[in-house]
Amino acid sequence: MNSKKIIGRIIKHVRKNKGFTQQELADGLDTDKPYISRLEAGKINLTVDYLDRIIKTLETNHAEFFNTKHII
Repeated sequence: MNSKKIIGRIIKHVRKNKGFTQQELADGLDTDKPYISRLEAGKINLTVDYLDRIIKTLETNHAEFFNTKHII
């Protein structure tokens, strides 16, 4: 599995565990729901800065975000 897919799965996992819909995450990032769908499917390259925005929007921190071994 490539890095984009792994990060996408982590985003989806954390988003769901935090109780966010794709639309709510999209609104928090000032983007649209199809972008979040492509992101979670591993079809988008992310910058570290954008990943930081996602983590902040999901009201989590880096340690919690990357502590998702069981989904990979």
